[in-house]
Amino acid sequence: KRIAWVPLTADAQLELGRAYVDMNQTARATDAYYQALWSAEMVRDDTVRLRAAMGLFTVSASASEYDQAGRWNATARAIAAHLPADTARDIRLRYHDVRLAAYKRELKECVRLGEEVLRVADAARIESSDVNATMISLARCYTSLEQRDKAVAYLERVLPLSKKLNGYYDQQTASTLTELGI
Repeated sequence: KRIAWVPLTADAQLELGRAYVDMNQTARATDAYYQALWSAEMVRDDTVRLRAAMGLFTVSASASEYDQAGRWNATARAIAAHLPADTARDIRLRYHDVRLAAYKRELKECVRLGEEVLRVADAARIESSDVNATMISLARCYTSLEQRDKAVAYLERVLPLSKKLNGYYDQQTASTLTELGI
C-alpha cells in the first residue's frame, strides 16, 4: 500500500537516503534524495528541500563528483536563504565548501574557507562535528602545504572537542588521532 501523504513520504525518503549512504549504496541514496526533493517541492517544504539537497551533496562528494557536489551545495545555500537564519546550518554549508576544496586539492582555498568557518563558529560560540571536521580538513591542508605547526595546533584543539561531542571511540576522534600520528 502506498503512502499518499506527501510530507510523510518526503521525510521517509530522506531517511532512506541516509540509510543508503550508510550502506554505501550511492545510486539508491541518490534516488531517495531526489524523491524527497520532488516530494518537498510538491508541498513547498523548504526544510525538506534543504535536507535533500544536502544529502545529494554528500552522495555526490562521496562519489568524487565534485562539480555536481558543488552545484548541490549552491542549491542548498539558495534554499537556506528562504529559511530563518541558522548559524549552525550556515557552518555546515560552509564546511561543505571546505571539503570540496580539500578534495580538489585546492589547498589555499581550503585554508581560506576553513579559517572563515572557524571565525563564524568562534564568534557564535558553536561547537559541533562540522566545526571539528573543518579543523581536521584544515590540518590536512596545512600538512600538505608543509605548515605542520598549524596542522598540529588544529588537531590538538579538535581532539578534546571531538571526545566531548562524540566520545573516545568515534570516527572523528579516531581521524584526529590518526592525523596527529601522521
